[in-house]
Amino acid sequence: MPDRGRPDVRVLVVEDDPDARDGILATLRGVFGVVGYGAGDGEEAFSRLVAVKPDLILCDLRMPRLDGFEFVRRLRRDPRYHRILTIAVSGLGRPLDVAATREAGFDGHVLKPLTAVTLARLLDRAWDARDARGRPRPWPGRAADV
Repeated sequence: MPDRGRPDVRVLVVEDDPDARDGILATLRGVFGVVGYGAGDGEEAFSRLVAVKPDLILCDLRMPRLDGFEFVRRLRRDPRYHRILTIAVSGLGRPLDVAATREAGFDGHVLKPLTAVTLARLLDRAWDARDARGRPRPWPGRAADV
């Protein structure tokens, strides 16, 4: 696991289940010392992007108003946000589901429940993807294994 010295990584957790969202945010804070930000769906996530400036977005797929697939499609079309490392976090894990997240523009796909070990790998990946100015860089492998 990474050390607790990754507090500069900004994480936006997009999840409509408040218990799941709060659990991920609590793990980010308690285990890794990272302050995460939450959103209940894609619409709310878009409204938080300017203030949060995330390095990593952990996004559920099935949500009301704007689901994860359409959220990421829109994110990838916007030059301000298209390089943010974005990981689908879902109970959907069939090869078809993973292919659909890849096609939508996600950088990776992990299954729920999200463990601390998986979170550690994702935080390391987000940390490594930053450029010299502390801004996200494009991740070379789309929808690769985490």
